[in-house]
Amino acid sequence: MVVVVISPIWIVALLIFKIFEKPSVLKPAEVEEWLQKMSRGEIDEYWWDDFLNVPIMDPRLDAIRKRYEEIWTPNSGFLTKKSEMDYVPNTDGKREIERLIEECRSIEEAGQPNHA
Repeated sequence: MVVVVISPIWIVALLIFKIFEKPSVLKPAEVEEWLQKMSRGEIDEYWWDDFLNVPIMDPRLDAIRKRYEEIWTPNSGFLTKKSEMDYVPNTDGKREIERLIEECRSIEEAGQPNHA
């Protein structure tokens, strides 16, 4: 019975937290590491969800985050269906992911983050 009473409170708390959620402050090397781990399948759905659904403060890195999410859309043309709900990057997808990783490296080399 206590679970039933507490459960709606947690749902409301999570919704409020989501509304006031601040953008993530990630460095280019950290975004690069996320992309590489995600591409190798080393991140579970919860970490995957955190990365894709929390904006990044630096608009250049946030654009990379958004583009990465687009790549993983089943009808993007960048994936091959492995099983019913399992997709893997095809040759074009791997190339595009590598391009995003290189973009992270370029941002890192450029230095100072660009916060809009």
